[in-house]
Amino acid sequence: MPNHNQNEIVHFTMPKIGEQETDIQDVCCWSTDGSLAAIADGASTTLWPREWANILVEHFCRDNQDSIDCIHQQWEEWLRPLQEEWRQHSLKIKKDSTIPWYAQGSREKDHGSATFVGLKFRPPNQTGERIWEALAVGDSCLFQIKANSDELVAFPLNKSEQFTTVTNCFHSLPEYKSYPPVFTDGLYEEGDIFLLATDALAEWIIKDCENLIYRWKNLISVATQEEFTNFINQLRDDKLIKNDDTTLLRLKVVIPQGIKPNSQNPNPQNFGDKNLQLLVIILGIIAVLGLTALVFRIKNQPNSNTNVAQEKTTNNVPINVKSATGGNLPSASASSYRSNYPELPIYSVESSESDKPIGYLFKKPSEQDNSQSLWVHVPKAYLNKIEETDRFIMTIPVDATPLPLYIDKPEPKFLSPQDFAGYLLPAQYSVFQPIESRTFKDARWVKVNFRWANKGG
Repeated sequence: MPNHNQNEIVHFTMPKIGEQETDIQDVCCWSTDGSLAAIADGASTTLWPREWANILVEHFCRDNQDSIDCIHQQWEEWLRPLQEEWRQHSLKIKKDSTIPWYAQGSREKDHGSATFVGLKFRPPNQTGERIWEALAVGDSCLFQIKANSDELVAFPLNKSEQFTTVTNCFHSLPEYKSYPPVFTDGLYEEGDIFLLATDALAEWIIKDCENLIYRWKNLISVATQEEFTNFINQLRDDKLIKNDDTTLLRLKVVIPQGIKPNSQNPNPQNFGDKNLQLLVIILGIIAVLGLTALVFRIKNQPNSNTNVAQEKTTNNVPINVKSATGGNLPSASASSYRSNYPELPIYSVESSESDKPIGYLFKKPSEQDNSQSLWVHVPKAYLNKIEETDRFIMTIPVDATPLPLYIDKPEPKFLSPQDFAGYLLPAQYSVFQPIESRTFKDARWVKVNFRWANKGG
């Protein structure tokens, strides 16, 4: 399946201090069409780790036409022919009389091990979405930097304390139990940048984010091997990065002009789809008329909650957007909202007391959103299940920081800083089944239903 992209790919690598380039155990590879890329770090304490790492990345970038979630589901079957290839390679070496005995392994050192990250870009689907997929084992990492944004997504590790001296690996012999890989996916667009990095560099990137330094951004503009070498040597001199083989593969998404998101689905909609679309439009018009009537009624009634709204207004409240796949990766995207911006009361869709706000939303005057639900990332401790129902009561304490809201998307993992809609103030809200957070295990995503009622503008 061709990629339909013309991705720009470069890679840089350098050995440990005191070693030569021939000693590097890191390898990377990508397909000719740029739709597949992979990086692997061979464990130097094992037998022929570079050869094993090379087998992993080459097979990944050559033999994956379908979703790589298939590897995730049947990873042992995927590894088996690769392990056999390495076994034949090892038998050939052992028969070579020119190879010193100490380089032919031993009873204790008879197999290779390597960490691995593989990335695949899928062509646009029938709805126009462009999806990337990633598979990983161990502490080599993938980072996504969204176009025109400093948002950084990390996978599979996202906290510096997760890096240890012992890590999960794929092993080159089936007699040794390999660790199962983990899988994730997300959306990509023109201009997105992906970094694939082995453990020393990956750990430094995450630490740099945790410390809010953002020196990692230099990796986006590194153009030559000399620049990369100087940059890593400076980090080593500053005692900021471990002395280890260090490899980076950088990919920038380039979508040729003229390729439309729906070019794979040129057939017009059938009659049933058109009827459904017409029905949605009619229902939308009815909803707008109903909301307009509600707004008119509320604006012509005295609002007893005006003082409450003024008391709850918070000046210069920053929002820190977290990694979509987890961890404490900060984003440089932050917004401040002053009390002189219009405040919009939030009305519960289910409440019989339609005139009584349950909270207030602060929005920029230029922003408009007619949807009836927003995503909110809420601490699990704020949620209490209503007995014998599928509903929860979300209670935001009076002294809590207002929770940031995001406009509705199919899944919260696709949210970005551009989807920020405002803040949810302390109050009680009735919500449906929360969704587990991929960012924090002690938080949940829930949707908040509301009605718009303009106030102060």
